[in-house]
Amino acid sequence: ATSVEENALAEMRIYPVPAQSQLFVELASPLLQSAEWLLFDALGRQVKAHRLEAGTQLFEVPLHGLAPGLYHYRMQSGAVRRTGKLVVE
Repeated sequence: ATSVEENALAEMRIYPVPAQSQLFVELASPLLQSAEWLLFDALGRQVKAHRLEAGTQLFEVPLHGLAPGLYHYRMQSGAVRRTGKLVVE
């Protein structure tokens, strides 16, 4: 059985791609519990961290000060984790 939280994270949309000064993360449904969204550079160093409250469905990530390149994100809510890549111009 798939939990509502898994569905919310599975249907995550990140835009614009490529990103410049900010990006938006939109979930399919509001989070049922708090979550954490982390951004890592190509060397695996954490460069951003956002704590999300239950009920969050759309949030903005400012990218000021980040060098152009490939980044990896990880979002975790309880035991549910989603990872992916994004490009900053």
